[in-house]
Amino acid sequence: MAAGLVSLEYLLLSAETFTEGVRVSPDTNTLNPGEYVWEPERAPEGPLLIIASITEQVAYVYRNGIRIARSSVSTGRPGHPTPTGVFTILEKEVHHTSSIYKGAEMPYMERVTWGGIALHAGDLPGYPDSHGCVRLPLEFSKLLFGVTMKGATVIIADKHSAPSETVHPGLFFTRIGEESEPEAAGQFDWNPDKSPSCAVERSCFQRSPRDGCRRTSSLGASNGCGKGQLE
Repeated sequence: MAAGLVSLEYLLLSAETFTEGVRVSPDTNTLNPGEYVWEPERAPEGPLLIIASITEQVAYVYRNGIRIARSSVSTGRPGHPTPTGVFTILEKEVHHTSSIYKGAEMPYMERVTWGGIALHAGDLPGYPDSHGCVRLPLEFSKLLFGVTMKGATVIIADKHSAPSETVHPGLFFTRIGEESEPEAAGQFDWNPDKSPSCAVERSCFQRSPRDGCRRTSSLGASNGCGKGQLE
């Protein structure tokens, strides 16, 4: 009997389904499960930032502070919450197979914690349904994989962990949500005296025409070691 249950579990997990994905117009306000917007030409170069809003079940991609993409997602189901915080992409694999969930396939995997949380292609039923990872439409995950690099910043946020400007970001990503010009290549801000001790946290900056370079987010620090398992 036990062997039969194990076999059934293996079959269920092996029958991995993926939402293919449908590219829609940038004018689309609300994304249905599997829909995504892709506009990389809006900002051909610059630092990349990914924001996964658990509240909205949408991922946003910014390059040089300008939104170039957004996609529907599926985050952690009850009992398997997706961790929130500021992370970096630690490793990437086009063909990844889970060592925890009986060989489940996770194409275009981009790991953000060594505890097992990643962005990858998966099934998007229209609600949080993963074991903690951020599931993406297959076609979108392929496009995203092509523009990211190890070390890129990923923010995972909900209404309890981040300001509304992060959970509900706009066309430009700034700390207080105002539209501003993207920072010119080669410009940066360096103020180590503002925090002489504690861990260094990766973050992104956006130039504001009013007061110069400012930090985009007031999220708490995270070292990318959140608990969780790759599905």
